[in-house]
Amino acid sequence: MPNQKQILSIITSGGITEDDIYISGSGQDATFGDVITDTLTTETLVANEMIIHETTRSILYESGSTKFGDTLDDTHQFTGSVSISGSSLSINENEVITVADTSSMTVATANSASYALQTDIAETKNDQTSNYTAVNSDHGLTVTMASASAITLTIPTGLRDDFACAWLQKGAGALTITGSGLTLNEVDGYKVADGQWAVGSITNFGSETYLLQGRLSS
Repeated sequence: MPNQKQILSIITSGGITEDDIYISGSGQDATFGDVITDTLTTETLVANEMIIHETTRSILYESGSTKFGDTLDDTHQFTGSVSISGSSLSINENEVITVADTSSMTVATANSASYALQTDIAETKNDQTSNYTAVNSDHGLTVTMASASAITLTIPTGLRDDFACAWLQKGAGALTITGSGLTLNEVDGYKVADGQWAVGSITNFGSETYLLQGRLSS
């Protein structure tokens, strides 16, 4: 396609009037019953309403902006894959996803909090070889506790209200999970991992109340 030119192909099949199609800038006016194909305009194409029935379409824009709809009840459906090149995605003029020049993506919520979505598997765990106290950056990660001797994972107060992480006893040393200044609930009251490779989760329900789940024993 030549630079900065648009090609419009419309095939009509009856029922149109003289006012149905008007092409500005091409030097042509469509008349009743015309079949228009491969119409080339180097100027501006203006239409109050266009109803196009088509089998396939490919559009290439060298520059410019596109807007779909003008009210919140407009619906736009896409079937297939959507590829977006850029640094951010906004909804209702609020930036919700930003992508850095790394392998991570950040999602911002309505309360302006930002949460990292890690795309590198190496960054989805936090390896520890000695006693460890969880921090907010462990949210969404697996805290792996790898020690040949007994080791403790402590959940402190002050973590974000939606804090959640997984835990894994990676080493042979018994893993004990405990809370400091908070309520750590487990259905049987167990707080010790059930052996090497035992796994589970920790979830904050707010007001310093947590649920501990997984392969645990007394």
